[in-house]
Amino acid sequence: QKNKNLPKGSTFTITPGQNLGDWKPQIDKNGKITVTIPGSANPGDEKTILVDVKYPDGSVDKRVPAKVTVLNDPKYGVERGWPNDTVTLKHEGKVADGSTFKINPNQDLGDWKPVIDEKTGEITVTIPKNAEPGFKDILVDVTDPNNGDKVETDTARVIVNGKNDGNTP
Repeated sequence: QKNKNLPKGSTFTITPGQNLGDWKPQIDKNGKITVTIPGSANPGDEKTILVDVKYPDGSVDKRVPAKVTVLNDPKYGVERGWPNDTVTLKHEGKVADGSTFKINPNQDLGDWKPVIDEKTGEITVTIPKNAEPGFKDILVDVTDPNNGDKVETDTARVIVNGKNDGNTP
């Protein structure tokens, strides 16, 4: 609920009789809607949830629309390799059509030079020859054109094999 000029004592209820399928919204006393997005939903999907607003004077606004938009669900797996190995990190999450991927410019990648496919999010990077055992995170900005160009940042992780990583064969 974004209208700050509603009279104190206004109450909110989800309009009964809506066919919301798997969407199970709840509304609090301040008009904030909370809904768990069903697994069948895809990025960019929208659901309109109707709300009845009752004012202290007894008047009611029925079926006030509230729109919920499913955002991107960016995810990367983890890859491992040795110094000088080239690894590929595939984007495994759901994103809306037309989303773009860019390496986040606000990170210190040092000798790491990841290359990203801006349409698929696939990252290719050669592990620097001087990389220490451990891991390197690469931050990726995912832009969803359907949600006002909202940017979400996701993390791709490369594990560097080595003598001290506990996983050397």
